[in-house]
Amino acid sequence: MRSMIQHSARRGCVRLAVALGLCATAVLLPGSMSLAQAEQDLWLRIEQQVRLDTLTPTAMAVDPYGRVYLCDRNNKLHLLSPDLRLVRSVGGFGWGKEQFRHPVGLCAANGLDVFVCDYFNHRVERYDKDLNYIASLKGEDLEGEGSFIYPVSVDQSEQGDLFLLVRDPAQVIRFDSMGRPRLAFGGLEAGAGQLVDPIRLCLGDGKVYVLDIGTRSVRVFDMFGNYLGSLGEGELQEPQCLGWIPPELLVVADAKRGLLWLKGELASPIPIVPQPKGKVREVAASRGEVYLLLEGQGAELWRGRIRRLGAEE
Repeated sequence: MRSMIQHSARRGCVRLAVALGLCATAVLLPGSMSLAQAEQDLWLRIEQQVRLDTLTPTAMAVDPYGRVYLCDRNNKLHLLSPDLRLVRSVGGFGWGKEQFRHPVGLCAANGLDVFVCDYFNHRVERYDKDLNYIASLKGEDLEGEGSFIYPVSVDQSEQGDLFLLVRDPAQVIRFDSMGRPRLAFGGLEAGAGQLVDPIRLCLGDGKVYVLDIGTRSVRVFDMFGNYLGSLGEGELQEPQCLGWIPPELLVVADAKRGLLWLKGELASPIPIVPQPKGKVREVAASRGEVYLLLEGQGAELWRGRIRRLGAEE
């Protein structure tokens, strides 16, 4: 199985990247400079590239220990070690235990559990960190605002609450650590914040961010479902995914504009070296490293670190 993955490492020249106007993301690490400084001084150097030769990933999550989880179009769930070697794969097409019908969203935020949005089975599957099955959260087993179909994205708070984004109706459902629904938001009651065609959700800085391709913006809510406003309106063209990079950076991958950081009305690119040839499908961060899941002529997983212009390697 490990032969499915080939490793390579590349280094690039930042001056060439800046001259060509390559797109990237600015990532602010603890103790780093301000966003305004970051736009001028930081670039993302890719240190490892992994070809996923026989995989067709649809989602990625990275836990606090650097373990990478992927789900793919073959209805499989995969675990990669911190050095990006394939360790285990589970799943397959079906309706039963440890089977999937189009897994599309992943969360591994606490380092112990992995949550999978099983889209056409209308459920969220829970596994442990080693991909042993634990339990299912089925939308049909719930009543009222907790009932759901077509889950697409999930994230977990530090308190253990799950925030689940569903497509029909388009809304976010918050579950407590026991799996009990506590509130739903983003629907008709949200007014100007009503979700139209949401595809991704992430948590950061005590807020819930929802990427809505129907409005080409990111809708922002607090943890209690109150609508706070939107980001990226008029800036995003073909948004694909979003991710939170601690301590304060929201990143959106746009098929036309590349990787962007959002701040107020701004959506600003920062160079990546080398330049990605494929589209960025997912972005994540762990232990000060940034992970990019790319799709194009085959899937690739890139990992890199932020560098400052002019700093010695």
